[in-house]
Amino acid sequence: MVSNRVISPDNHAPTTGGLAVAVVDALHDEKSLWVGWNGKVTARNHENDYETSHDGVMSTMTWSLSRDEYDGFYRGFSNEVIWPVFHSRMDRFHFSQQDYDTYLYVNQLFAQHLAECVEPDDIIWVHDYHFMHLASYCRQLGLRNRIGFFLHIPFPCESVFRAIPVHEDIAWALQQYQLLGFQTVADMRAFQHYLDSSRAEGSILGPRGCPRMGAYPIGIDCDWTLSQARRNQLPDSRANHRPASPPCKRLVSVDRLDYTKGLKERLQGYDTFLEQSPAWRGEVVLQQISPLSRVDVLGYQEIRATVEGLVGQINGRWGTPEWIPINYMNRSFDHGTLLGLLRASHVGLVTSLRDGMNLVAKEYVMAQDETDPGVLILSEFAGAAQELAVGALIINPYDTIAIARAISQACDMSRAERQVRHQAMLSMLRKNDLLAWKDRFLRDLRAVLV
Repeated sequence: MVSNRVISPDNHAPTTGGLAVAVVDALHDEKSLWVGWNGKVTARNHENDYETSHDGVMSTMTWSLSRDEYDGFYRGFSNEVIWPVFHSRMDRFHFSQQDYDTYLYVNQLFAQHLAECVEPDDIIWVHDYHFMHLASYCRQLGLRNRIGFFLHIPFPCESVFRAIPVHEDIAWALQQYQLLGFQTVADMRAFQHYLDSSRAEGSILGPRGCPRMGAYPIGIDCDWTLSQARRNQLPDSRANHRPASPPCKRLVSVDRLDYTKGLKERLQGYDTFLEQSPAWRGEVVLQQISPLSRVDVLGYQEIRATVEGLVGQINGRWGTPEWIPINYMNRSFDHGTLLGLLRASHVGLVTSLRDGMNLVAKEYVMAQDETDPGVLILSEFAGAAQELAVGALIINPYDTIAIARAISQACDMSRAERQVRHQAMLSMLRKNDLLAWKDRFLRDLRAVLV
């Protein structure tokens, strides 16, 4: 396995979920070597600067990045080109040829690291947008292994993807994989449409031709999630409102502090809800957990300032000595604590402007008490909406009035309706759990001819 960040198999460090936790949970029973960046920026000799760890059948091998590599590969091309463009945020897009050259260099470097430890019969599973060119460099080094790639973030529509000056290079590199996995059918079709259009124009996108492609919606470890939620449940968290007790309705949102998550729109929708529903003032609180994300990238500094300003305005506008509308926590919590908090909340609020999947939405549903479940409010632009529309309240995250109405509907929903909606979503989660995701992808990759 190859991914940008690697965590120890026994370490569910403070996190809101995401790629690294999903990978370690999915492959804990597979004999595997996980290769990637160790999160360190150092001045060093590439040849000997690596760290290893072993835990049962899984081992890790990681390398650091130099300051120039980090700035160009990670901060630059990955986070100022691919991340905003693939999330359709052209206002955050900044291309630099130097950054792209560094991105290619780091992909080549990790291909060399991989070539030193891979066996001829190994299969290689590459995760996410940091290593889109890895297969092409592996082929140059003579590796003939099956190599698959899974994109954890969305793939943009053709016109947006073409805004990247090196879009043809990226498409060519992706075609060097033998299997391409996407979160949703829509993402897969977006890339296929780009390829079809390019071929119709006479563009040459590489000798390998179109690789096998599929939609593989990533899931969660349902049993582990539920057990952790029960173990960490807050005492008396679902009690009715009494004097000197917490508000009777708790809303929860857990996101990295990222401009793709719809934090501004969510807060504005909550503000509209309080304005339009005076009876709920003093009776509901939003717990917004937003750990810091990519603090050295300008766009993330701006969203932090925007969010903190809105939280202050809303608390100042509606708050009383006895009640603060938003409990804003700009820090991380361990996974178990987060799951306990999700279980304790009556409404889960996910308003992503664009999201590959959003595992927090799935964790919120799984963490609930089946006898008295909460309500999920979910953006139509999150990949999870493709599966959870059977029970979630689906909203357009750009429509603050729709967000306000959904919050009101969720707070007023009967237990019987909540149970029906919750059971429908549970069935989808168990059908498409984390093990099913891993098994489907690896089965299809193993079936590819070499």
